Parts: sequence; C-alpha cells; structure tokens
Amino acid sequence: MRRTAFLTAGLLASGIFNPSVARASEEIPNKSAFVSYMPPSGAFVCDLPGGWAALEEPSISGMSVHIFGPQHGALRPAYHIHLVSKGNPGFEPIMDGIKHERESESAAGRETTPLQAWRVSERSARIFEARERRLVPAEALPAEIVVLHHFYAFLPAGDDYFIVKLTVSEEEFEDYRVEFRRFLKSLNIIGHK
Repeated sequence: MRRTAFLTAGLLASGIFNPSVARASEEIPNKSAFVSYMPPSGAFVCDLPGGWAALEEPSISGMSVHIFGPQHGALRPAYHIHLVSKGNPGFEPIMDGIKHERESESAAGRETTPLQAWRVSERSARIFEARERRLVPAEALPAEIVVLHHFYAFLPAGDDYFIVKLTVSEEEFEDYRVEFRRFLKSLNIIGHK
C-alpha cells in the first residue's frame, strides 16, 4: 500500500502521466548526444540523453531528482534518483529498502527479477527489474491499465544510500535496459563515501 501511494504520488508529481507538464522533444534522442548533469545539491554527476529534462526536489527521505525522457504513448520514460539519508523520517537500511521494493503486490501483479551485484561509481550496487500493472492516471478518468517496467539500482553511500529507478512502458523496456546500464556507468556520486 505504501509503495502504491509513493509510486502514484511520485508519478503524478513528476509529470510522467500529466500532459500539462511541458514535454521534452517528441523524437527519441540521438544516442551519441549526451549532456553532463549535476543537480543543484551537487550529490552526483551523470550523463543524460539529449532532450531529457531534470528537476530536483526535497523529499522526506532526503533528496529526489526526476529526469524525464520524450513522451511515447501514455508514458514518459523517467529516471528517479532518491538519496535516502540516515536520520530522516522513514529511514530503513539498504537491505530492508531492497526487500521492500521487491515485495509482491497482488493487485498490481508485481514481479521482480533476481537480485544482481554490479559496480556503480566504485560501489557494490544491487540491481533488479520489476514489472507491474497500474491504472494511469490513477486520479482521473478516463484511465487505462498500463504495464510498467522498472529498473532499480541501490547504491550504498556511507550510512545513506541512493535508489536509482528507470520507469518505462513494457513495450519499450528491452530498448531501455542498455540505456539504464549506460546511465549507471556514467553516474558519479559526490561527497558520500
């Protein structure tokens, strides 16, 4: 239930399903055109595909950055990067956070892939994928059931950790698997040992 509320609120706030939010270019960005990006907090640096837009906002857990791709059908592909800071309300250790995100949700038909170890920004990250059905938009009609595919990476950062999530439609997820790994390779966490 908590994940559903968090996902729905995050997707609505981020503009993933909100047509009133300014849209990035309608074309798929040139894969060779990447732009270096650092959020105002200076927490990390990464390379974004050309034509993607980003914004940073404070969150209960610490800090959140949302990066939006071009509109394709009912869904905009989007990265969500959350810094989960120890001492903030709702903090849970990284392994509990991973377990929480991997939990099955019967109403959404949530399925996850096995957990894998991967090196990101010289850290031992844990990555996995999740697939689920959601009613989009959740707060208005007409709405449609969309199958979402999420790519997750959990990166330790001292007592804190980062959650990197890429959300795309089920129809496009295979195209974005390579993009997710490219993005993780470009990610450089700053100031967190």
